[in-house]
Amino acid sequence: MEIGPDMSEALDLFALQPQGVQLIEASAGTGKTWTLSSLAVRLVAEHGHAVSELLIVTYTKAATAELRDRIRQRMVDAHAVLGGEREPGSDAFLSRLPVALDTAGVSRERALRRLTYAIRTMDEAAVYTIHSFCQRVLTDRAFECAMPFDAELVPDENALIAELVDDAWRTTVVDRHPLIARYLAEQGENADVWRRLIARPSPARTWRSCQPTAKPGHRPIARHWPRWKPTLTPPGSCGMPTAPATACARCCSAAR
Repeated sequence: MEIGPDMSEALDLFALQPQGVQLIEASAGTGKTWTLSSLAVRLVAEHGHAVSELLIVTYTKAATAELRDRIRQRMVDAHAVLGGEREPGSDAFLSRLPVALDTAGVSRERALRRLTYAIRTMDEAAVYTIHSFCQRVLTDRAFECAMPFDAELVPDENALIAELVDDAWRTTVVDRHPLIARYLAEQGENADVWRRLIARPSPARTWRSCQPTAKPGHRPIARHWPRWKPTLTPPGSCGMPTAPATACARCCSAAR
């Protein structure tokens, strides 16, 4: 594990200071969990922070459970070493921890009290996934974020997008006249096409490309088309006579 812009300086956990921003870059299998749990021990035993004051964010729920357990076990090990219940052995961090505490002017008794309290209150540690941390911020700071208290982050928005597209198709096409739905389906416009176009809206798709012909089945549509065409825009769009797929894409993007 390395630190620094030149990626050449080996990481020294006791050289890191709790103030400011510290950037640590590490590749897979280099001991990131071990490093985070050891830093948590320093922040508690040496600097006197409660575990409730620590924020640790990782990627998956499984990783948060493992990280919480590893931090707690690391504190138990540090408590045992400082209390003389066991030897640090080959653990370089635990071997140097008593010296670091002496340098910081923290007595063994104070460090043991801090670790004991941290172990007992480990459930208060803020170990989150990125998603759950964002949810917590939105809930705790709803006024500052201008969000409702019951705001929910949806990991998979496909079902929500499908619901919005189906509603837009029904209210802007089917509810107006069944002939419109039939005609647009003949032109390759339908709710499934709209859903596929959400990710890649096409500004070039306009209602000008959909013009009823002189076919007998199109005559009722052609008669009403000048009146219908400007109004066939989903709710929430800009009101321009854009294709429903494009307008629906804008509407769904705004609703995300």
